[in-house]
Amino acid sequence: MSRRISKGKEIRPTGKYDNQRKFCHFKNYDYLCSVKISKPMNANFEYFKKNLSELYKKYPDRYLVLKDEEVKFDGATFEEALTFATENGFELGTFLIQQCGADSSCYTQVFHTRAIFA
Repeated sequence: MSRRISKGKEIRPTGKYDNQRKFCHFKNYDYLCSVKISKPMNANFEYFKKNLSELYKKYPDRYLVLKDEEVKFDGATFEEALTFATENGFELGTFLIQQCGADSSCYTQVFHTRAIFA
């Protein structure tokens, strides 16, 4: 499922979940897609978390394309990684693009609110 949006909108994965579907927003691409979190994608993320320290030594601050629990590509930008994956025919839901950071902060988001509960 995809729908058009205007070019140049922020496109990092939002991490918003709705009934087992993840809504991905891709920067500088004119579509939004919703992809069901598949077993291969989850396995790639678990591989990434488990091997983060070794991956960071080899690919510091790079964007990794992970498929079949191995690194297929590393690039300087998210766009490079996405281009590699699409040009090589990787099907949505079978690969993961993840920035490789020094610790869990590279895959963890913290949201703050100014709401006051009385």
